[in-house]
Amino acid sequence: VTPPIMAGLRQYHAEHNRNDFPHFSLKFSSAQESNSLSQVLPMIEESKYTIIGVETTLGDVFGAFCSSPWKTNPEWFGSRNAFLWRLTKSRVREATEDCLEIYPHTGTDDLIQYCTEQTLAVGGSHGIGLMIDGDMMGGESNSCSSFGNPRLCGESTSSSEFDVATIEVWEFSQRV
Repeated sequence: VTPPIMAGLRQYHAEHNRNDFPHFSLKFSSAQESNSLSQVLPMIEESKYTIIGVETTLGDVFGAFCSSPWKTNPEWFGSRNAFLWRLTKSRVREATEDCLEIYPHTGTDDLIQYCTEQTLAVGGSHGIGLMIDGDMMGGESNSCSSFGNPRLCGESTSSSEFDVATIEVWEFSQRV
């Protein structure tokens, strides 16, 4: 997640949640760490506010903001302050970061966060908004009524599945 993307996400969060978390820190990057959800969860379980950023092998960039700590749970959980986001253009084809779209929770359900050692998901009504496999090498995105989002992984393919080039998890906080 580049600084311009992070700035846009921070601005949206501050405007819609009436609090600002000026500090952010990288909790996980697949470029630096192993790719296993079971190893990532201990790194982020204490983080209340997280940004997940995914870049696919086709250059699509998207993710989620969640405002409940991640935990393994066979039930859906989370806060309605969550949102999904994406860049509308692939970085591979158009190399731009100024087309950020944000999809806030619609209030229709509480299917916000889901996490087991095999799957991490955000948005689960009438399709999964964002799902990442346990090996963190791939996932799936579909439109879902929880966030009123289109498929996040772009128009470059007809598939809702994607291969991960990079995945990052950032923490927003009021402390450094």
